[in-house]
Amino acid sequence: METAWIRASDSRKDLAVPAVNSAVAQFFMGQLTKAALGLDSATAVLSDHPVTPQSALDFRIVPPLVAPGAPIVVRATWAYLPDQAAPFQVKVNGETVTATPGTPFEVRLNDATGTVGDRQIEVKAEGFARPVAYSVVRDWTTRRDRIAKSNSTEANDLVRLIERSESSLVENDVLANRILGLAESLAQGQSLRSLGELPWGSYEGALFRAEWPTPLPPTPVVVIALHGAGGSENLFFDGYGQGLAPRLAKERGWIFIAPRSAPSSVDLMTKWVTSRLGVTPRAIFTLGHSMGGAMALRTSTPPLGSVLFAPAASSIPEPLRGVPTLLSVGTSEVPFLVKSANQCREQLTSPLSRLVIKPHCDHLMVVAEVLPEAFAFLDQVLRESGRD
Repeated sequence: METAWIRASDSRKDLAVPAVNSAVAQFFMGQLTKAALGLDSATAVLSDHPVTPQSALDFRIVPPLVAPGAPIVVRATWAYLPDQAAPFQVKVNGETVTATPGTPFEVRLNDATGTVGDRQIEVKAEGFARPVAYSVVRDWTTRRDRIAKSNSTEANDLVRLIERSESSLVENDVLANRILGLAESLAQGQSLRSLGELPWGSYEGALFRAEWPTPLPPTPVVVIALHGAGGSENLFFDGYGQGLAPRLAKERGWIFIAPRSAPSSVDLMTKWVTSRLGVTPRAIFTLGHSMGGAMALRTSTPPLGSVLFAPAASSIPEPLRGVPTLLSVGTSEVPFLVKSANQCREQLTSPLSRLVIKPHCDHLMVVAEVLPEAFAFLDQVLRESGRD
């Protein structure tokens, strides 16, 4: 849906907002099939085409990590039952199979080349073409066990990420060869700060994902971004404008960290930066969407600046009221969050603080819509603080 939203006109966004709002409401009520249908309905409006039965299909390779020459199993499931019940044809890597709405199926493929690497196969049906990712890895068990003997915490975290992908415990594509290469580099003594990224890590119980510039300056700017309810440490990297926030941070040479949202997230990630990357931040900025906005307000040390997207909070803690803060909500936001944002704005004392009401926008898409303005705001805060 995000791709369609980014490409759509404002008038199309206005038409799609009711479907997006309905999907968000269904998600919070635990009606995941209805939420999925709502998002596909919004995508159809944004793209000016009808919802098709093919839209309900989801494909994964199980397991997504295979040995060279091993068969590849493509599993198809349905996010919801389409209105149209007639079977239709699907091409999986060139092999034609019949899909019956509501009935899961599997396609077994032979890997003729046996080439090691992070790869994709293509699934095609009327109205869509979709890549499905998997990894061909040589000597996985031996390499995993070798890394386990190292003293690198981060290397073993990366191995656990690959293991989680094998068990279908992650929602995004895990490029096992690339991640395994990072883990082996760390296990062999390469410094963490020289890698420039940690696709998945843990620190004192906090799960997170991070990117940083190389070489890393001794006093960098750090952005800590907290996702909304139902999200994970991947949401700012893979969603919210298809990873716009970390791209904007990278353009500026800033560290970007997205933890799994919790009250202690900001404090723990600040501690991780100093203890594991060995730097002293000259500025800490926080971002938070919805529930993550409320969690960003739980930090024990005020950041230099903050951006809160439709925060699920009606008040600002006293120690944070002087922090320059950009609040934002969409014109189609649920009324109680608009009211809460206005209440928060009244409590902020910095002359830089302001509330942005974004047109053609709802609770879900407000992050992607406001992010460019949000980073311009952080630029201003950094400049006026004299720490740029």
